[in-house]
Amino acid sequence: MFQEHSFPAAKWMGGWKATHIILQMAVVWACLWGFQTLLSTCKALGPIHRRFNSLAAGQQRNVALYLTHLVLDTAVLAYVVKPSVELWLGLTETVAEVQTGLWCFTYLVACYALELTWRRSINTMLAIHHVGTITIILLYAGELTVGAGGLRAADGGRS
Repeated sequence: MFQEHSFPAAKWMGGWKATHIILQMAVVWACLWGFQTLLSTCKALGPIHRRFNSLAAGQQRNVALYLTHLVLDTAVLAYVVKPSVELWLGLTETVAEVQTGLWCFTYLVACYALELTWRRSINTMLAIHHVGTITIILLYAGELTVGAGGLRAADGGRS
């Protein structure tokens, strides 16, 4: 059911999907620590620095997470929109948009998986939302299929 509407992830990324996700998680994690360190130690930020240090440790991590998402998600949006606009203007082929969409899928999976581990505590509904979103992305990207036995790898477990 989902296969006819899915992106051909295996054809573009081959066995490198996990590597992409791990590398993207490393970049996001480095940005998280960078923003948290910047906000907590840079006295040149004045009232922002003082306000950040007055927050509880869990709230500081959340602020760093939201700031990281603001910066990185804006960059990813620009990266994803560019081929879409070029396709709309007839300046490129469909393949570029599909490849960009697949990169965006791995970025989203990396962000959701990292957020599950970054937060000091996570509410049950937020955890269910993250796991559900990762599952939906994998279904749409053609990495999982739904059959009589439930969810399974699209290649039948032969990866």
